[in-house]
Amino acid sequence: MKMTGRKLLSVLLLLALIAGVLSACGADSINDKQSVAERNRQSIARRSQAALIDDSHSKSTGKTNQYRVLGIILDASASQFTLQSEGGKAMRFAVNSGTVEKLDMEVGNGCEVTYKTSGNGFIAQEIMSARPKFRNQGAMDSAAAVILCLSGEADISSFAEYCRFPLKVNGKWVRSAQDLEDTYTTDELLSKQLRSAVTATDLFNTVLSGGAFRLGTKDSNVILRFRDQRWRVTEVNY
Repeated sequence: MKMTGRKLLSVLLLLALIAGVLSACGADSINDKQSVAERNRQSIARRSQAALIDDSHSKSTGKTNQYRVLGIILDASASQFTLQSEGGKAMRFAVNSGTVEKLDMEVGNGCEVTYKTSGNGFIAQEIMSARPKFRNQGAMDSAAAVILCLSGEADISSFAEYCRFPLKVNGKWVRSAQDLEDTYTTDELLSKQLRSAVTATDLFNTVLSGGAFRLGTKDSNVILRFRDQRWRVTEVNY
């Protein structure tokens, strides 16, 4: 059957409309992921501004408004980076070009930062490599990712990306990421108490215990173990 010019035009317009809707859905998915990552960074920035000038593990260098702190890098870009300090607080630093070497800026690296305060922010003046008590780059990298994830508004689906299944939750086994979502709500599994405990971990001084790398407190924590050639969350207790 032959199409008239008018019918052909209608079909083409319909196909264009469907393509536009699918494209918009894909863009929304990407934007959702980007917005979650950005909210994580903003959350860290707010916590940095609100609390970290009082960080007891930051030591004065003797110079006016200049301090020094040890920690693990959680996140880094060319102009700024986030450090999980010995005090278990996320500190967001701005850096000037040439201040630090790229090697020192890798996520999971231990470092000592000399910095100054500027308004409500921190400016890194010097950064040097430092050795954490547990020197395993893979473990630190995975731990940094989990802390960064729980610093923001991550849901169970996002958190599950860092887990190995079956996953033990309060002593009970969960077979898959889907089962995790079906069994628990985000507020139940990733409660404020659990998030606070995990994000306050002093990564620099945390040591391996029985093959497990614990983030959090004795009663509220996530535990990472080396499985399938990488460090993953194998247990959650809350």
